[in-house]
Amino acid sequence: MPNSQIISLKNLYYTDFELTDIFAIQQKWIVGSLFKCQKPRPTTGIIYLKNCKGIYTSKSGESFEALPGSIVCLPEGSEYTCFNADCSSTNDDAILIEFNMIKGNEMLTFSNKPFIIKDINVFLTQDLLSDIVKAYNSVSPSPLKTKSAVYHLLSYLSEQKFIKHHKKYNSISAGIEIIESSPLSKITIEEIAQICNVSPCYFRRLFKEYSGKSPNEYRIDARLNMAKKLLRSNEVTVDYIAETLNFESTSYFCRLFKKKFGITTSNFLQE
Repeated sequence: MPNSQIISLKNLYYTDFELTDIFAIQQKWIVGSLFKCQKPRPTTGIIYLKNCKGIYTSKSGESFEALPGSIVCLPEGSEYTCFNADCSSTNDDAILIEFNMIKGNEMLTFSNKPFIIKDINVFLTQDLLSDIVKAYNSVSPSPLKTKSAVYHLLSYLSEQKFIKHHKKYNSISAGIEIIESSPLSKITIEEIAQICNVSPCYFRRLFKEYSGKSPNEYRIDARLNMAKKLLRSNEVTVDYIAETLNFESTSYFCRLFKKKFGITTSNFLQE
């Protein structure tokens, strides 16, 4: 068994490592049950609490409450308990992926206890996790495709942590939070720039450096990711999604959807 080395998500951004022992599943939680991990976890887990709430307590006695919408990291080597405080009546309470990160003769892990991963776009992270589950549980699974999807998730998470620690973006941090947390908001870039006490031009330039996209592109991508999630539910129509997510028309939404995901909304529904 390799020795474990703790590495931050931020520092993972520059680290070369191999992924092994990948596993992915959608979970159904039971209210009032207590999960006990009383031996060091053999793998690192990342879990999205979609319709459930968990109270995590580490071996050292520290506790935190993870509400619905939380992304929790369960590091390799950690010991903890999780009390299932709430869940839905569906079979889709949480998404869990597990993996190991190997660098040379060492196992990489993020901490010695569970923690909530903050400062990320939860909608995008959920989609990345769903892509991993879909690849892992495919009728004809491809180890390469599954591993690529996990690398994509870790690349995104580490990049966000790296960017958040870069001081040059502090001046627009309030605007970044508005755009990331409220993609459906009708607040203008001019209004956001005013909140940050910078010019709209400066805000747009710095935001593109930060995210790789213009504020408008970022908002559209976030809304498209939300649309993808709604389409997966099979509970709403394409017209309803286009209107609810503030696209100017259904045809415009469908064109953007195909451009981003490489598939029409109708074909996506048939998958």
